[in-house]
Amino acid sequence: MGAAARAGSRVWALVAVAIGIALVNLDLSALTVALPSVQRDLHAPLQGGEWVLNAYVLAVAAFVVPAGRLADIAGRRRVFAGAAALFAGASLLGVLAPSIGVLIASRVLQGAASAAILPTATAIIASLYPPDERRAPLSDILVVASVAAAVGPLVGGALTAGIDWRAVLAINVPLGLVALLGTRRIPESRDPTAAGLDVRGAVVLAAGLAAIVLGLDQTNVRGWSSPAVWALLTAGTVLLAVFVAVERRGASPLVPLRLFSRRGFVGPVVVGLLVFFGAIPFDLFVAQFAQRVLSYGPAGAGLALLPSSVAVAIAAPLASRVGDRVGSRGPVVLGVALVAAALALVAGLDVDSDFGDLLPPLLLMGLGLGSCIGLLGAAAINAVETERAGAAAGIGHMARMTGAALGIAVTAALFEIIENHHVRAALTAGKGYGSSTREAFAYALGTPFVVAAAVVAVGAVVALLTVRDPPRAGRKKSRTPADDRKGTPTR
Repeated sequence: MGAAARAGSRVWALVAVAIGIALVNLDLSALTVALPSVQRDLHAPLQGGEWVLNAYVLAVAAFVVPAGRLADIAGRRRVFAGAAALFAGASLLGVLAPSIGVLIASRVLQGAASAAILPTATAIIASLYPPDERRAPLSDILVVASVAAAVGPLVGGALTAGIDWRAVLAINVPLGLVALLGTRRIPESRDPTAAGLDVRGAVVLAAGLAAIVLGLDQTNVRGWSSPAVWALLTAGTVLLAVFVAVERRGASPLVPLRLFSRRGFVGPVVVGLLVFFGAIPFDLFVAQFAQRVLSYGPAGAGLALLPSSVAVAIAAPLASRVGDRVGSRGPVVLGVALVAAALALVAGLDVDSDFGDLLPPLLLMGLGLGSCIGLLGAAAINAVETERAGAAAGIGHMARMTGAALGIAVTAALFEIIENHHVRAALTAGKGYGSSTREAFAYALGTPFVVAAAVVAVGAVVALLTVRDPPRAGRKKSRTPADDRKGTPTR
C-alpha cells in the first residue's frame, strides 16, 4: 500500500471509528435522561425502566471480549461494519418498540453491537499504525468518547422535551449508517493464524462476566447482604475459573493466557480497572451533588460536568504529544495521580460548598483522564502481537467495566451506610428532613471518596512499575516482516 493510500485509509478509519465510539457513548448517556418518559409512555414499572439500562450494560460486558477476538479472526473491518449496521437496526427497533419488552430486547442488541464496536475500533487503529504512532489516534478516540458522553444528557433532554424519547434512538440510525459507509475505505486486517472462535470459552466467559456485573449492579438495589447478590457473584467467579481451565486446554483459546504473563499488558489493564473504580462514581455522585446540595436541575447538573469533558479534550492530545517525546510512563502516572487528587477533593466537599469548590476536582478529573486513558490503551495494545489486538482491546474494556461496576458498588454501599446514620442522627436532634438529607449527602461523600482516591493512587504506583513504551522507529524496527505477513492490513 502506497503512502497516499495508507494516509487515506487512516483518515477514513478515524472517521468511521470516531462515529462508532460517539454512538456508543452518546446513546448510553442520552437515554438515561429519557427514562422517566419511556416508563410513562410504555406503562413500564420502575424495574422495567432500570432494565433498559441494565440490559445494555450486561450485553456489553458479556460480549466485549468474544467480539474482540471474533474481529481478529473474521476481519476487523467486517465485524465493525456489521456492528454499526446492527446498532442502527437495533436503534430502529427501539424507535418502533410497542412495549417495554421489545425496547429491552433492542437494548440487548445495541449492547452486543457496542461490545463489537469498542474493541474493534482499537484493533483497526492498531492495524493501521505502528506501535510508536498509536498514541495520537487513540487519544483522539478518547476525546470523541468524552465529548459524546458529556453532551449525551443535553441531547437526550432536548430531544425528549422537544420531540419524544424515541427521537433519542432515532438519531442513531443515520449515524450508524454513516459509520457503516465509512468502513468501505478501510483495509481489512485479521489474524491469519487463528483456527476459529472458541465458542465454548466465549459462552462461559460471557456468562461469568454477566453474572459478576449484574451481581455488583444489584448491590445498589438489594444490598451486600442479599443472598441473590452473593449467588450471582459466586456463580460468576466459578464460571471464570471454569473459563481459565477451558482456555488452558483449548487449541485456539479465546484469550491466550500467556498474555497475562506480560507485565506490559497486565499493568495498563489493571491501572485502567483501578482508574475507572474512581472515575465513574465521580461522575455519578458529582451530578447528584449538583442537584441535591447545589439545587441544580437535571440540565444544570449535566452542564456542571462539562468542564471535566473540556479538560479531557485539552489534555488527551497534549498527553499523546508528550508521550511521543518522552514516553508514556510520565504522563500516565501524572494522569492517574490527578484522578486520585480529584477524588480526594470531592471527599472534602460539604453542605456549604458551591460550584467554585466543585470546579477544581472537575478540572483535575478531566486533565487526569485525558492524560492517562489513551496512553494506557496504547501501552496495552503495544504489548501484544497485532493479530491479537482485538482480543487485547476487549480485555481492556472488560477490565474498565468491571472496575466501574465494582467502584459504584463499593462507594454506593459506604455512602448509604453513612448517609442513613447521619439522617437518623439529624432527625433525632430535631432538624427538618430536607436540611437533614442535604447535609447527610454532603457529609457521606467523605469516606467513600477517600477509599476511591486510595484505590486510584495504587493505580499510579502500578503504572510507574509497569507502563512501557515500544521501541522508537529510528532506533529499532517496530514491525518485522513476520509481523507484516501476519497482522498488517490486507485487501
